[in-house]
Amino acid sequence: MTKVDEDSSRQRAVSTAERDVYSVQHDWADETPIGTTVAKAVSAVAGVRPTDLEPLHSVVDTDALERLFEPIGDGPRPQQNYVHFPVSEHGITIYADGVVVVEAPNYDDIK
Repeated sequence: MTKVDEDSSRQRAVSTAERDVYSVQHDWADETPIGTTVAKAVSAVAGVRPTDLEPLHSVVDTDALERLFEPIGDGPRPQQNYVHFPVSEHGITIYADGVVVVEAPNYDDIK
């Protein structure tokens, strides 16, 4: 697993028998777009620069990601929403609480 250049209190990596899983906590109150958090997380797992990955907007509507998790009116942020999609062979899941999970590819599955 690649070390991450981030505050260590905001991410963790675990290794399972099947694949490596990395998670990072996105701060919805921060100005950083969720797409930037995803790109940094995938690049950390892949061990490459974010610019070396396929562009996130080529696989998912990044504006729609932001809208999916926005508070509704003056109410709270939806708590049940989540989305899963692939980026550069990594499985990405974003949860409403801001947890972004990156699953590294399992090349053993490719025959």
